Amino acid sequence: MINRYDRHIKLESFGESGQRLLKESKVLVIGVGGLGCAALPYLVSSGVGTIGLMDADCIDKTNLQRQVLFSEEEIGLPKVNCAINRLSKLNTEVNFIPYTFDLIPKNAEEIISQYDVILDCTDRFEARYLINDACVRQNKPWVFGALYKFEGQVSVFNHKSGPTYRCLFPYNAKQKELPSCSDVGVFAPAVGVVGVTQASEALKVLLDLDQALSGSLWCIDLLKMNTHTIKHTKNQKAIDQIRVSNHLGLECSDYVIDLNLEMNYADYRWIDLRESHETPQISHKLVEALPLSSIESIEDKKVNWSQMGKVVLFCASGARARKLAEELQLSNVRFTDLGAEQLSRKLIKHDA
Repeated sequence: MINRYDRHIKLESFGESGQRLLKESKVLVIGVGGLGCAALPYLVSSGVGTIGLMDADCIDKTNLQRQVLFSEEEIGLPKVNCAINRLSKLNTEVNFIPYTFDLIPKNAEEIISQYDVILDCTDRFEARYLINDACVRQNKPWVFGALYKFEGQVSVFNHKSGPTYRCLFPYNAKQKELPSCSDVGVFAPAVGVVGVTQASEALKVLLDLDQALSGSLWCIDLLKMNTHTIKHTKNQKAIDQIRVSNHLGLECSDYVIDLNLEMNYADYRWIDLRESHETPQISHKLVEALPLSSIESIEDKKVNWSQMGKVVLFCASGARARKLAEELQLSNVRFTDLGAEQLSRKLIKHDA
């Protein structure tokens, strides 16, 4: 151990005791996309003993711009399996636990309870509320990372009874309308900076260093090369509500559909509400393009779609699909908050 981790052990705040602490630690990385691919190598090389990787997606060509653990030869393969194959060669002493499915309210607390620190490397605000609530109930700290074009943010929540995600970002329905990285793009180096910073914060939490970003939101703009930190405080009322609530995360819409492996995708009509200029366009026998801008009144929608059989609406991030499904209030119309890219991969996987 001394030879491999020599540069860590020489740090005054680290030493051999700190390195042993990392070896005994367990970290869960939720999302093996850009942020996960940047954070994971440093968690692995630093000697974290057990690392869980959670992601239901397979590798797509558009991922390669920023998801540096993957290669062109691995397109179409599960992200978790490919990442573990690569990372296990970096450090054979690390125990990897694969989760090739999504975090959902039914499994969140059970899985999160097994780890010391959680890294949120997702790109969906719904997942962040779920992670936050499960961590509050299980008393686990978690490291938040977010991206927008050339900008990034990092913070640590629920650390030593500190502020939570809901303290800084109370739920607002308008968040559903915010564009995702697939809508507006993201600067690849920004992904690396944020992901590596998340790994740094996770190690600081594990080592009990006082300088962790609890109560602080670190922000960086790589285009202007500006950084600043926003202080935020604890909202005990919001935390108490999480503990007594009957559900985790956001309230589920009555019209959302659970895309599980057992369902027959061919039983549904998959309606793409995106506009013609949005990419990538999906060419699949089950998908029908119907831009939201081309649809007239709500009453017309109800008359036409009540006779369409089982329908699933989708768009780039799920916001437009959710809004339309909830406006229609039809028993045969559901929506998925999966983005078009993720849904396309699920359809292809189902065909196989």
